[in-house]
Amino acid sequence: MSRATCESVKYVENGTGVSLMLIPGLEGDREFFAHQIEGLSDIARVIAVDVVERKPSLGTRMYHYAEPLVELLDFLSIEKCIVLGESMGGMVALEMCLNFPEKIVGLILSNSIYDRRVRSFGLNMPTIATMAHFLAFLPVGKSGRKRLLEWVGRNRGFIFDPSDGNRELIEYVLKRRGRNRAVALLDRFIAVANTDLSGMLGRIKTPTLVIRGEEDRFVGEEVARYLLRNIENSELAIIKGAGHCAPLTAYSQTNDVIRKWLIDKGFVRNV
Repeated sequence: MSRATCESVKYVENGTGVSLMLIPGLEGDREFFAHQIEGLSDIARVIAVDVVERKPSLGTRMYHYAEPLVELLDFLSIEKCIVLGESMGGMVALEMCLNFPEKIVGLILSNSIYDRRVRSFGLNMPTIATMAHFLAFLPVGKSGRKRLLEWVGRNRGFIFDPSDGNRELIEYVLKRRGRNRAVALLDRFIAVANTDLSGMLGRIKTPTLVIRGEEDRFVGEEVARYLLRNIENSELAIIKGAGHCAPLTAYSQTNDVIRKWLIDKGFVRNV
């Protein structure tokens, strides 16, 4: 496994074969995909990246996050690549498909969005749990934070879920607490607000796998269904019991789904 930086892009890669780039969500980094870096490296050259850091600009769009990743592909001498985007990372992956179609031969959208709206919230327990999760970042002690986020997961709040893997997600979130710079996050929020790809999805002809965590209340089922209706060559995989962060909380199921799709589409051989 190697770790490196290509100007603004930090990445880690492992394995050989077809290139598979993994793009995390708004607050994520390459460590989010630890189980894919290890679990899929026997069939692919897995490249997990950090979301690039930018100074806030009112003109920022998701394209500005996609372009550096294409530059990374050139830096690594990769002519063709499969891209997987998680949540906001799905918008980045979609931008790569739309603007650099010659580079992208396969697309995997994991609990992804395509515009700024999150449609799933109303007056219900997931909404209450989502609001409550912010209390975990007050000075309540580590054990208190964990207990609160476990409760949030049981009630399907924010990005958490009731799966056994939610404990690992909690550890990941608490470990990253404070590591994201506010200015970088602000620019990512601006990019999401300025980007609406709903009218462009019909241009995508790339084979596409839409992954949805069954318990994801942050990005609702209707988002996955919209992607399926509007991307011509697409199919859906449901990860039972998992939520918004299925690649982390239900990594074994998620890896199996990705592996099967890569084999079925002829990107890799059945090994």
